[in-house]
Amino acid sequence: MSEWQQFRLNELCKITSSKRIFSREYVDSGIPFYRSKEIIEKALGNPITECLFISEKRFREIHKKFGSPKEGDILISSVGVRTGIPYLVKKKDDEFYFKDGNLIWIKCLSELLNSSFFLYWLKSNLGQESLESVMIGSAQPALTIVGVSELYLKIPDIQEQKEIAAILSCLDAKIENLRKQNETLERIAQTLFKHWFIDFEFPNEKDEPYRSSGGAMQSSALGEIPVGWHVGKVGEEVETLGGGTPLTKEISYWENGDIAWYSPTDLTKAKTLFSIDSEKKITELGLKNSSAKLFPKYSLLMTSRATIGEIAINTRKASTNQGCITIVPSRKFSIYYLHGWLLTKIRKIKVLASGSTFPEISKSIFINLEFIVPNPDILVRHKQAIEPIYKKVENNIFQIQTLTKTRDTLLPKLMSGNFRPSPNLSPGEEDRSGAERRELPIATGKPRQ
Repeated sequence: MSEWQQFRLNELCKITSSKRIFSREYVDSGIPFYRSKEIIEKALGNPITECLFISEKRFREIHKKFGSPKEGDILISSVGVRTGIPYLVKKKDDEFYFKDGNLIWIKCLSELLNSSFFLYWLKSNLGQESLESVMIGSAQPALTIVGVSELYLKIPDIQEQKEIAAILSCLDAKIENLRKQNETLERIAQTLFKHWFIDFEFPNEKDEPYRSSGGAMQSSALGEIPVGWHVGKVGEEVETLGGGTPLTKEISYWENGDIAWYSPTDLTKAKTLFSIDSEKKITELGLKNSSAKLFPKYSLLMTSRATIGEIAINTRKASTNQGCITIVPSRKFSIYYLHGWLLTKIRKIKVLASGSTFPEISKSIFINLEFIVPNPDILVRHKQAIEPIYKKVENNIFQIQTLTKTRDTLLPKLMSGNFRPSPNLSPGEEDRSGAERRELPIATGKPRQ
Protein backbone atom coordinates (compact mmCIF):
# COMPACT_ATOMS: atom_id res chain seq x y z
CA MET A 1 0.00 0.00 0.00
CA SER A 2 1.22 3.47 -0.87
CA GLU A 3 2.02 6.28 1.50
CA TRP A 4 -0.60 9.03 1.47
CA GLN A 5 0.55 12.39 0.09
CA GLN A 6 -0.81 15.83 0.87
CA PHE A 7 -1.91 18.23 -1.89
CA ARG A 8 -3.65 21.53 -2.08
CA LEU A 9 -6.96 20.95 -3.84
CA ASN A 10 -6.34 23.38 -6.70
CA GLU A 11 -3.26 21.30 -7.57
CA LEU A 12 -5.55 18.36 -8.35
CA CYS A 13 -8.47 19.96 -10.19
CA LYS A 14 -10.02 23.15 -11.49
CA ILE A 15 -12.41 24.90 -9.11
CA THR A 16 -14.86 27.28 -10.70
CA SER A 17 -18.57 28.03 -11.17
CA SER A 18 -21.00 28.64 -14.03
CA LYS A 19 -21.54 31.61 -16.28
CA ARG A 20 -24.38 33.83 -15.12
CA ILE A 21 -27.87 33.11 -16.39
CA PHE A 22 -30.51 35.80 -15.83
CA SER A 23 -34.10 35.06 -14.84
CA ARG A 24 -35.31 36.61 -18.10
CA GLU A 25 -33.54 33.74 -19.90
CA TYR A 26 -35.72 31.06 -18.27
CA VAL A 27 -38.08 29.24 -20.62
CA ASP A 28 -40.96 26.81 -20.17
CA SER A 29 -39.01 23.81 -21.44
CA GLY A 30 -35.54 23.05 -22.74
CA ILE A 31 -32.28 22.24 -20.94
CA PRO A 32 -32.69 21.77 -17.15
CA PHE A 33 -31.22 24.62 -15.11
CA TYR A 34 -30.42 23.56 -11.55
CA ARG A 35 -30.02 25.58 -8.40
CA SER A 36 -28.48 24.13 -5.24
CA LYS A 37 -31.94 22.83 -4.24
CA GLU A 38 -32.15 20.55 -7.27
CA ILE A 39 -28.54 19.37 -7.01
CA ILE A 40 -29.07 18.52 -3.33
CA GLU A 41 -32.17 16.51 -4.27
CA LYS A 42 -30.13 14.59 -6.85
CA ALA A 43 -27.30 14.07 -4.34
CA LEU A 44 -29.76 12.59 -1.83
CA GLY A 45 -31.35 10.35 -4.43
CA ASN A 46 -34.67 12.20 -4.28
CA PRO A 47 -36.79 13.22 -7.29
CA ILE A 48 -36.51 16.82 -8.41
CA THR A 49 -39.60 18.67 -7.16
CA GLU A 50 -39.25 21.78 -9.32
CA CYS A 51 -37.10 22.60 -12.32
CA LEU A 52 -36.20 25.68 -14.31
CA PHE A 53 -35.12 25.60 -17.96
CA ILE A 54 -33.00 27.55 -20.40
CA SER A 55 -33.25 27.27 -24.16
CA GLU A 56 -31.13 24.71 -25.96
CA LYS A 57 -29.70 27.51 -28.12
CA ARG A 58 -28.46 29.41 -25.05
CA PHE A 59 -27.07 26.20 -23.54
CA ARG A 60 -25.16 25.37 -26.75
CA GLU A 61 -23.61 28.86 -26.77
CA ILE A 62 -22.39 28.45 -23.19
CA HIS A 63 -21.29 24.86 -23.71
CA LYS A 64 -19.21 25.78 -26.76
CA LYS A 65 -17.42 28.69 -25.06
CA PHE A 66 -17.15 27.55 -21.44
CA GLY A 67 -18.19 23.90 -21.25
CA SER A 68 -20.90 22.32 -19.11
CA PRO A 69 -20.95 19.63 -16.38
CA LYS A 70 -19.93 16.19 -17.58
CA GLU A 71 -19.36 12.73 -16.14
CA GLY A 72 -16.83 12.81 -13.29
CA ASP A 73 -17.33 16.49 -12.43
CA ILE A 74 -18.50 17.36 -8.91
CA LEU A 75 -20.90 20.11 -7.87
CA ILE A 76 -21.01 21.31 -4.26
CA SER A 77 -23.88 23.35 -2.77
CA SER A 78 -22.28 26.60 -1.71
CA VAL A 79 -24.86 28.75 0.12
CA GLY A 80 -27.39 28.31 2.93
CA VAL A 81 -27.92 25.83 5.74
CA ARG A 82 -27.24 22.87 3.44
CA THR A 83 -23.93 24.16 2.16
CA GLY A 84 -21.33 21.49 1.43
CA ILE A 85 -23.44 18.72 -0.11
CA PRO A 86 -21.57 17.20 -3.10
CA TYR A 87 -22.99 15.60 -6.23
CA LEU A 88 -20.98 13.53 -8.72
CA VAL A 89 -22.18 13.98 -12.31
CA LYS A 90 -22.95 10.57 -13.79
CA LYS A 91 -22.83 9.20 -17.32
CA LYS A 92 -26.60 8.70 -17.28
CA ASP A 93 -27.29 12.35 -16.42
CA ASP A 94 -28.92 14.36 -19.17
CA GLU A 95 -27.32 17.66 -20.17
CA PHE A 96 -27.95 20.48 -17.71
CA TYR A 97 -26.59 23.81 -16.57
CA PHE A 98 -26.60 25.42 -13.12
CA LYS A 99 -26.85 28.68 -11.21
CA ASP A 100 -23.70 30.65 -10.36
CA GLY A 101 -23.30 31.53 -6.68
CA ASN A 102 -25.34 28.48 -5.65
CA LEU A 103 -22.88 25.77 -6.64
CA ILE A 104 -19.12 25.28 -6.92
CA TRP A 105 -17.99 23.29 -9.95
CA ILE A 106 -14.99 20.96 -9.61
CA LYS A 107 -13.75 19.66 -12.95
CA CYS A 108 -10.65 18.65 -14.90
CA LEU A 109 -9.48 16.28 -12.17
CA SER A 110 -5.82 15.30 -12.25
CA GLU A 111 -4.85 11.70 -12.95
CA LEU A 112 -3.78 11.63 -9.31
CA LEU A 113 -7.37 12.04 -8.03
CA ASN A 114 -10.24 9.61 -8.58
CA SER A 115 -13.62 11.39 -8.75
CA SER A 116 -15.53 8.74 -6.78
CA PHE A 117 -12.87 8.68 -4.06
CA PHE A 118 -13.00 12.48 -3.87
CA LEU A 119 -16.80 12.41 -3.62
CA TYR A 120 -16.61 10.09 -0.62
CA TRP A 121 -13.91 12.27 0.92
CA LEU A 122 -16.25 15.27 0.60
CA LYS A 123 -19.08 13.30 2.22
CA SER A 124 -16.94 12.07 5.11
CA ASN A 125 -16.51 13.89 8.42
CA LEU A 126 -12.98 14.67 7.27
CA GLY A 127 -14.24 16.39 4.12
CA GLN A 128 -17.19 18.11 5.79
CA GLU A 129 -14.99 19.53 8.54
CA SER A 130 -12.58 20.74 5.88
CA LEU A 131 -15.35 22.52 4.01
CA GLU A 132 -16.68 24.03 7.23
CA SER A 133 -13.21 25.38 8.01
CA VAL A 134 -13.34 27.64 4.93
CA MET A 135 -17.00 28.65 5.05
CA ILE A 136 -17.79 32.33 5.45
CA GLY A 137 -20.82 33.88 7.13
CA SER A 138 -22.64 32.71 10.26
CA ALA A 139 -26.34 33.34 9.60
CA GLN A 140 -25.94 32.27 5.96
CA PRO A 141 -22.96 29.91 5.57
CA ALA A 142 -21.27 30.00 2.17
CA LEU A 143 -18.37 28.45 0.32
CA THR A 144 -16.19 30.47 -2.02
CA ILE A 145 -14.02 29.31 -4.89
CA VAL A 146 -10.99 30.85 -3.16
CA GLY A 147 -11.75 29.07 0.12
CA VAL A 148 -12.27 25.66 -1.47
CA SER A 149 -9.13 26.11 -3.57
CA GLU A 150 -7.06 26.43 -0.40
CA LEU A 151 -8.16 23.10 1.11
CA TYR A 152 -5.54 20.42 1.68
CA LEU A 153 -6.20 16.71 1.49
CA LYS A 154 -4.13 13.58 1.82
CA ILE A 155 -4.64 10.83 -0.73
CA PRO A 156 -3.12 7.41 -1.52
CA ASP A 157 -2.07 6.44 -5.03
CA ILE A 158 -4.78 6.24 -7.69
CA GLN A 159 -5.12 2.44 -7.50
CA GLU A 160 -5.80 2.49 -3.78
CA GLN A 161 -8.28 5.34 -4.28
CA LYS A 162 -10.14 3.18 -6.80
CA GLU A 163 -10.17 0.23 -4.39
CA ILE A 164 -11.57 2.38 -1.58
CA ALA A 165 -14.18 3.92 -3.88
CA ALA A 166 -15.15 0.47 -5.16
CA ILE A 167 -15.92 -0.79 -1.65
CA LEU A 168 -18.09 2.22 -0.83
CA SER A 169 -19.71 2.29 -4.28
CA CYS A 170 -20.67 -1.37 -3.97
CA LEU A 171 -22.49 -0.64 -0.72
CA ASP A 172 -24.19 2.40 -2.23
CA ALA A 173 -25.24 0.37 -5.28
CA LYS A 174 -26.84 -2.25 -3.05
CA ILE A 175 -28.65 0.46 -1.09
CA GLU A 176 -29.88 2.12 -4.28
CA ASN A 177 -31.05 -1.20 -5.72
CA LEU A 178 -33.10 -1.92 -2.59
CA ARG A 179 -34.62 1.58 -2.71
CA LYS A 180 -35.64 1.09 -6.33
CA GLN A 181 -37.13 -2.29 -5.47
CA ASN A 182 -39.22 -0.63 -2.80
CA GLU A 183 -40.41 2.09 -5.17
CA THR A 184 -41.60 -0.61 -7.57
CA LEU A 185 -43.21 -2.68 -4.81
CA GLU A 186 -45.04 0.34 -3.38
CA ARG A 187 -46.37 1.23 -6.85
CA ILE A 188 -47.61 -2.35 -7.28
CA ALA A 189 -49.33 -2.23 -3.88
CA GLN A 190 -51.09 1.03 -4.70
CA THR A 191 -52.09 -0.19 -8.16
CA LEU A 192 -53.64 -3.26 -6.57
CA PHE A 193 -55.50 -1.11 -4.04
CA LYS A 194 -56.92 1.07 -6.81
CA HIS A 195 -57.93 -1.99 -8.84
CA TRP A 196 -59.83 -3.50 -5.89
CA PHE A 197 -61.27 -0.51 -4.04
CA ILE A 198 -61.60 2.33 -6.56
CA ASP A 199 -62.24 0.48 -9.82
CA PHE A 200 -64.00 -2.32 -7.86
CA GLU A 201 -62.34 -4.99 -9.99
CA PHE A 202 -61.45 -7.30 -7.09
CA PRO A 203 -61.82 -11.02 -7.96
CA ASN A 204 -65.36 -12.34 -7.64
CA GLU A 205 -66.31 -15.93 -6.75
CA LYS A 206 -65.22 -17.05 -10.22
CA ASP A 207 -61.92 -15.13 -9.91
CA GLU A 208 -63.17 -12.61 -12.49
CA PRO A 209 -62.97 -8.79 -12.10
CA TYR A 210 -66.10 -7.88 -10.14
CA ARG A 211 -67.45 -4.73 -11.80
CA SER A 212 -66.64 -5.48 -15.43
CA SER A 213 -68.13 -8.96 -14.97
CA GLY A 214 -71.49 -7.51 -14.01
CA GLY A 215 -71.07 -7.28 -10.25
CA ALA A 216 -74.07 -5.60 -8.59
CA MET A 217 -73.53 -1.95 -7.59
CA GLN A 218 -75.48 0.45 -5.36
CA SER A 219 -75.55 4.23 -4.85
CA SER A 220 -73.74 5.85 -1.91
CA ALA A 221 -72.54 9.23 -0.70
CA LEU A 222 -69.27 8.50 -2.52
CA GLY A 223 -70.81 7.26 -5.76
CA GLU A 224 -71.52 3.73 -6.83
CA ILE A 225 -70.05 0.98 -4.64
CA PRO A 226 -70.53 -2.81 -4.63
CA VAL A 227 -73.72 -4.13 -3.06
CA GLY A 228 -73.17 -4.97 0.59
CA TRP A 229 -70.52 -2.29 1.11
CA HIS A 230 -71.27 0.97 2.94
CA VAL A 231 -69.84 4.42 3.66
CA GLY A 232 -68.84 5.41 7.17
CA LYS A 233 -66.61 8.01 8.80
CA VAL A 234 -63.00 7.38 9.75
CA GLY A 235 -63.64 8.05 13.43
CA GLU A 236 -66.52 5.56 13.45
CA GLU A 237 -64.59 2.76 11.78
CA VAL A 238 -61.04 2.88 13.16
CA GLU A 239 -59.25 4.15 16.27
CA THR A 240 -57.57 7.48 15.58
CA LEU A 241 -55.09 9.07 18.00
CA GLY A 242 -53.52 12.50 18.34
CA GLY A 243 -50.18 13.25 19.98
CA GLY A 244 -48.61 15.21 22.76
CA THR A 245 -45.31 16.47 24.16
CA PRO A 246 -44.07 15.73 27.69
CA LEU A 247 -42.76 18.77 29.55
CA THR A 248 -39.35 19.34 27.97
CA LYS A 249 -37.78 20.73 31.18
CA GLU A 250 -38.63 17.62 33.18
CA ILE A 251 -35.58 15.38 32.80
CA SER A 252 -37.37 12.31 34.14
CA TYR A 253 -39.73 12.43 31.15
CA TRP A 254 -36.86 12.10 28.67
CA GLU A 255 -33.65 10.75 30.21
CA ASN A 256 -33.06 7.08 29.31
CA GLY A 257 -36.44 6.95 27.62
CA ASP A 258 -37.17 3.87 25.53
CA ILE A 259 -40.54 4.77 24.00
CA ALA A 260 -40.19 6.02 20.42
CA TRP A 261 -41.63 9.53 20.14
CA TYR A 262 -42.14 10.57 16.54
CA SER A 263 -42.33 14.13 15.27
CA PRO A 264 -43.05 15.20 11.67
CA THR A 265 -39.30 15.70 11.21
CA ASP A 266 -38.69 11.96 11.76
CA LEU A 267 -41.04 11.12 8.91
CA THR A 268 -39.89 13.83 6.49
CA LYS A 269 -36.23 12.94 7.00
CA ALA A 270 -36.66 9.18 6.70
CA LYS A 271 -39.01 9.17 3.71
CA THR A 272 -39.50 5.42 4.09
CA LEU A 273 -42.75 3.51 4.39
CA PHE A 274 -41.65 1.67 7.54
CA SER A 275 -40.24 3.96 10.20
CA ILE A 276 -37.36 2.25 11.98
CA ASP A 277 -36.70 4.67 14.83
CA SER A 278 -37.28 8.16 16.20
CA GLU A 279 -34.76 10.87 17.02
CA LYS A 280 -36.18 11.36 20.53
CA LYS A 281 -37.58 8.92 23.08
CA ILE A 282 -39.68 9.41 26.19
CA THR A 283 -40.07 7.50 29.44
CA GLU A 284 -43.17 5.77 30.83
CA LEU A 285 -43.49 8.70 33.24
CA GLY A 286 -43.34 11.19 30.36
CA LEU A 287 -46.04 9.27 28.52
CA LYS A 288 -48.25 9.16 31.62
CA ASN A 289 -47.93 12.89 32.28
CA SER A 290 -48.66 14.15 28.78
CA SER A 291 -51.34 13.87 26.12
CA ALA A 292 -49.06 11.59 24.06
CA LYS A 293 -50.67 8.21 23.43
CA LEU A 294 -48.97 4.82 23.20
CA PHE A 295 -49.99 2.90 20.12
CA PRO A 296 -49.00 -0.58 18.94
CA LYS A 297 -46.41 -1.37 16.30
CA TYR A 298 -47.67 -1.45 12.73
CA SER A 299 -49.93 1.55 13.19
CA LEU A 300 -50.22 4.23 10.51
CA LEU A 301 -48.67 7.65 11.15
CA MET A 302 -49.42 10.78 9.12
CA THR A 303 -47.88 14.23 9.57
CA SER A 304 -50.71 16.70 10.16
CA ARG A 305 -48.95 20.01 10.77
CA ALA A 306 -46.66 22.22 8.63
CA THR A 307 -45.61 19.44 6.26
CA ILE A 308 -48.83 17.50 5.79
CA GLY A 309 -49.20 14.02 4.38
CA GLU A 310 -45.90 12.24 5.07
CA ILE A 311 -46.88 8.68 5.93
CA ALA A 312 -45.09 5.88 7.75
CA ILE A 313 -45.80 2.59 9.49
CA ASN A 314 -44.03 2.25 12.84
CA THR A 315 -42.17 -0.98 13.62
CA ARG A 316 -42.26 -0.66 17.41
CA LYS A 317 -44.61 0.56 20.12
CA ALA A 318 -44.46 4.33 19.95
CA SER A 319 -46.07 7.73 20.48
CA THR A 320 -46.07 11.05 18.59
CA ASN A 321 -46.13 14.76 19.23
CA GLN A 322 -49.02 17.02 18.22
CA GLY A 323 -47.83 17.16 14.61
CA CYS A 324 -49.03 13.65 13.75
CA ILE A 325 -52.28 11.71 13.54
CA THR A 326 -52.12 7.95 14.10
CA ILE A 327 -54.57 5.33 12.78
CA VAL A 328 -54.56 2.02 14.64
CA PRO A 329 -55.42 -1.04 12.51
CA SER A 330 -57.93 -3.61 13.72
CA ARG A 331 -58.97 -7.17 12.96
CA LYS A 332 -61.32 -5.78 10.34
CA PHE A 333 -59.08 -3.15 8.76
CA SER A 334 -55.50 -4.22 8.04
CA ILE A 335 -52.67 -1.72 8.00
CA TYR A 336 -52.34 -2.42 4.27
CA TYR A 337 -55.90 -1.38 3.45
CA LEU A 338 -55.64 1.72 5.66
CA HIS A 339 -52.36 2.74 4.03
CA GLY A 340 -53.76 2.33 0.53
CA TRP A 341 -56.86 4.34 1.44
CA LEU A 342 -54.86 7.14 3.07
CA LEU A 343 -52.65 7.54 -0.01
CA THR A 344 -55.77 8.14 -2.12
CA LYS A 345 -56.92 10.92 0.26
CA ILE A 346 -53.71 12.94 0.71
CA ARG A 347 -54.62 15.61 -1.85
CA LYS A 348 -58.02 16.16 -0.24
CA ILE A 349 -56.46 16.26 3.23
CA LYS A 350 -54.00 18.96 2.15
CA VAL A 351 -56.86 21.04 0.70
CA LEU A 352 -58.76 20.78 4.01
CA ALA A 353 -55.76 22.04 6.01
CA SER A 354 -55.92 25.53 7.48
CA GLY A 355 -53.91 27.80 9.78
CA SER A 356 -52.32 31.25 9.79
CA THR A 357 -48.84 30.33 11.08
CA PHE A 358 -48.62 26.95 9.30
CA PRO A 359 -51.14 24.63 7.63
CA GLU A 360 -52.68 21.92 9.79
CA ILE A 361 -55.34 19.25 9.39
CA SER A 362 -57.10 18.87 12.73
CA LYS A 363 -58.05 15.50 14.13
CA SER A 364 -61.71 16.57 14.29
CA ILE A 365 -61.74 17.20 10.54
CA PHE A 366 -59.77 14.04 9.81
CA ILE A 367 -62.07 11.67 11.69
CA ASN A 368 -65.06 13.02 9.78
CA LEU A 369 -63.65 12.05 6.39
CA GLU A 370 -65.97 9.65 4.62
CA PHE A 371 -64.69 6.16 4.29
CA ILE A 372 -65.74 3.22 2.06
CA VAL A 373 -66.18 0.06 4.11
CA PRO A 374 -65.87 -3.12 2.00
CA ASN A 375 -67.26 -6.51 2.95
CA PRO A 376 -65.06 -8.28 5.56
CA ASP A 377 -64.27 -11.21 3.25
CA ILE A 378 -62.89 -8.82 0.60
CA LEU A 379 -60.68 -7.15 3.21
CA VAL A 380 -59.34 -10.55 4.30
CA ARG A 381 -58.57 -11.56 0.71
CA HIS A 382 -56.89 -8.21 0.06
CA LYS A 383 -54.66 -8.65 3.12
CA GLN A 384 -53.63 -12.13 1.95
CA ALA A 385 -52.77 -10.80 -1.52
CA ILE A 386 -50.92 -7.67 -0.44
CA GLU A 387 -49.11 -8.64 2.79
CA PRO A 388 -46.07 -10.30 1.09
CA ILE A 389 -45.39 -7.05 -0.81
CA TYR A 390 -45.36 -4.95 2.35
CA LYS A 391 -43.23 -7.52 4.20
CA LYS A 392 -40.66 -7.38 1.40
CA VAL A 393 -40.59 -3.58 1.58
CA GLU A 394 -40.06 -3.72 5.34
CA ASN A 395 -37.25 -6.28 5.01
CA ASN A 396 -35.56 -4.14 2.34
CA ILE A 397 -35.69 -1.09 4.62
CA PHE A 398 -33.96 -3.01 7.41
CA GLN A 399 -31.29 -4.15 4.91
CA ILE A 400 -30.82 -0.56 3.79
CA GLN A 401 -30.36 0.51 7.40
CA THR A 402 -27.72 -2.19 7.97
CA LEU A 403 -25.82 -1.41 4.77
CA THR A 404 -25.94 2.32 5.50
CA LYS A 405 -24.52 1.76 8.97
CA THR A 406 -21.74 -0.40 7.51
CA ARG A 407 -20.89 2.24 4.90
CA ASP A 408 -20.95 5.08 7.44
CA THR A 409 -18.66 3.09 9.76
CA LEU A 410 -16.18 2.34 6.98
CA LEU A 411 -16.18 5.81 5.44
CA PRO A 412 -14.18 7.74 8.07
CA LYS A 413 -11.75 4.84 8.51
CA LEU A 414 -11.05 4.57 4.78
CA MET A 415 -10.82 8.33 4.28
CA SER A 416 -8.35 8.84 7.13
CA GLY A 417 -6.00 6.05 6.09
CA ASN A 418 -6.52 4.21 9.39
CA PHE A 419 -7.86 1.23 7.53
CA ARG A 420 -6.64 0.00 4.15
CA PRO A 421 -8.54 -2.15 1.66
CA SER A 422 -7.20 -5.62 1.03
CA PRO A 423 -7.21 -6.91 -2.57
CA ASN A 424 -9.48 -9.77 -1.44
CA LEU A 425 -11.63 -7.61 0.85
CA SER A 426 -15.36 -7.77 0.33
CA PRO A 427 -17.50 -4.69 1.02
CA GLY A 428 -18.44 -4.59 4.68
CA GLU A 429 -15.40 -6.61 5.85
CA GLU A 430 -12.50 -5.05 7.74
CA ASP A 431 -8.82 -5.48 7.00
CA ARG A 432 -7.65 -7.59 9.95
CA SER A 433 -4.03 -7.87 8.86
CA GLY A 434 -2.91 -6.24 12.10
CA ALA A 435 -0.90 -3.56 10.30
CA GLU A 436 -0.48 -0.47 12.44
CA ARG A 437 -2.35 2.60 11.16
CA ARG A 438 -1.37 6.16 11.92
CA GLU A 439 -4.11 8.72 12.60
CA LEU A 440 -3.93 11.48 10.01
CA PRO A 441 -4.71 15.08 10.92
CA ILE A 442 -7.97 16.66 9.80
CA ALA A 443 -7.43 18.62 6.58
CA THR A 444 -8.18 22.32 6.98
CA GLY A 445 -7.73 25.49 5.07
CA LYS A 446 -4.08 25.46 6.09
CA PRO A 447 -1.69 22.48 6.25
CA ARG A 448 -0.91 21.15 9.71
CA GLN A 449 2.71 21.32 10.76
